[in-house]
Amino acid sequence: MNSLLLALLACTTGVAISLNDTGPAATTDSTPTTTDDTDPGTTDETDTPPDDTETTGTDDGGTDSNPPADTAVEQLPDAPDPGSLDELFGDEVIEIRLTIEAEAWADLEEQSNRANSVGAEFYDFTYVEASVTYNDLEYGPIGVRIKGQGSYQPIWVKASLKLKFDLYDEDLRFLAGLNRLTLNNMSNDYSMAHERIAYRAYGTAGVPASRAGHAQVYINDELFGLYTVLETVDKDMIRARYDSDEGVLYEGWDVDFYPSYVDDFELEFGDDTYGRQQLALAANALQSGSGQVALDAADAYIDIDQFLRFWAAEAVIGQYDSYPYSSPGDDYFVYLDPADARFDFIPWGNDETFYSPDSNVTSAYGSLAAQCNRSSACQERFAEHVWEIMTLLEEEDWLAYYDGVIEQIEPHVLADTHKSYSNNTVAQYQASMRDFMEERAQKLQQWVGPRP
Repeated sequence: MNSLLLALLACTTGVAISLNDTGPAATTDSTPTTTDDTDPGTTDETDTPPDDTETTGTDDGGTDSNPPADTAVEQLPDAPDPGSLDELFGDEVIEIRLTIEAEAWADLEEQSNRANSVGAEFYDFTYVEASVTYNDLEYGPIGVRIKGQGSYQPIWVKASLKLKFDLYDEDLRFLAGLNRLTLNNMSNDYSMAHERIAYRAYGTAGVPASRAGHAQVYINDELFGLYTVLETVDKDMIRARYDSDEGVLYEGWDVDFYPSYVDDFELEFGDDTYGRQQLALAANALQSGSGQVALDAADAYIDIDQFLRFWAAEAVIGQYDSYPYSSPGDDYFVYLDPADARFDFIPWGNDETFYSPDSNVTSAYGSLAAQCNRSSACQERFAEHVWEIMTLLEEEDWLAYYDGVIEQIEPHVLADTHKSYSNNTVAQYQASMRDFMEERAQKLQQWVGPRP
């Protein structure tokens, strides 16, 4: 057995730290419904779980504006850095403990009630003050807010959360200088393993992507269950993947590379005037001809081969919820890399991967994919990327990695009474996910041709 699998099977968690329970106890109308063995339904190629949009901006129902710090709460000293991101996103289930004071908890309850009333997609969640303890070290005050639209759940059930470490103290950082962290509730991922496996696959493929792991999350000493702990796409993440973070980052949220969508890309950071100028030039270039002519013109503004790599990785893991499988599309970022003044694609929102094994991976409607499908040379290059990625995943034995992850998280899945589906459902979807992975190479041949 290789060392990676041994590490996975260790199933080690972080040290449990006892914090004072300063938040309010759950009220009777806020108690989460415990799960039973009722199966919410199966998923096939035409019936996938509801859409979940994961973002770092306001489209997940939140804002990154800085509220005033509560002067009545003592500012904690900066905690020393206990490790690196390899520790945070490594091959262990870590433990994260949040402490949220009564007033802040009541604020989150009120925000949840309002979101329940108007719909999470129409509600702008805001940060409240909290502290977080990880590996015996307490960090605070930090900002915490609810996130999610299709994945939204109220705070007293199992809310997805954003942590912002520098919200109240611009010098406060988490591990390795990290200033943001995402905790996803996996409400649309019935296997509870999609994101960790998917983001690792992107990394193996050489696509710039966040790192993901699993965490047991406690709030005021109550176990709220197993979460995906995810690296937020921000300057820290860009700096770790590129030579410079001085470019321009946009989130793709129901947009495509057509002139009419240029104003709708959501700026995360950078020179917006310059960035939108480049978006407009890219969109115009894609409409300047058909097939390879348009792609050659657009390659001055979009790294077309990098896009094909991104798309091929999506094809291998079945990320049909993202661009270019829909137009307009979402669940992606584009970064204008100052090194070559071209846009690269960065994945996001991978909770609904590994579904729909029989969907044609070339049936994509985004403008870039549509032009590629009109060019035999581009289709051939896409197929090359697909098979290169498939080979890389097989060489690192992604099935063994999957088996290790599933064995590792099993006790944490069983202990998670806040999840909205049954343990039987988790087992069913984990088995389906493994079948997807095991049969993927055979399925891909139907659409991209025989393996070289």
